Amino acid sequence: MEEKTKKLIQKVGINMLLGGIMIGLFVFLIEYFTHGLGGYLAGVLPLLTLYMLTYTYIYGTHKQMVGVAWTASISSSIYIMFCIIFALMSTYLCVNRGLNLAISLIVSIGVWIVLNYLLVMKILPKFDIYLLDKTKGIEMGESLIDKVNCEKLK
Repeated sequence: MEEKTKKLIQKVGINMLLGGIMIGLFVFLIEYFTHGLGGYLAGVLPLLTLYMLTYTYIYGTHKQMVGVAWTASISSSIYIMFCIIFALMSTYLCVNRGLNLAISLIVSIGVWIVLNYLLVMKILPKFDIYLLDKTKGIEMGESLIDKVNCEKLK
């Protein structure tokens, strides 16, 4: 086999292994914490979100699946803000290339952490939604389905 083909196969194998570990970790988080946390974390990865929705549909409830979809949409919004901040900082910060990268990463990750902290620890608990504690509150999808009164989906 050609050297280039061997390297390609090796990269595909490593990526499949890492992807499988990541999916396994997210499923563990769903089982240990809440389905909403899995959806929240998966929000930046559409294929993983699709996997999490399917997993929750098969092993959870429709309400939990709706919660995964909503938390994924919220975390995607925060991820988009992270990307925009990083892009703007990288574009308009005129210093040497290495320092530009470091400052852009620090600022955008810092904003991402603050926004996630505010959402998970301050905003969602006001609506009785606790992504990190399965014993407290409600799943995000439960309150939404109850509000639209979908009897056949409960």
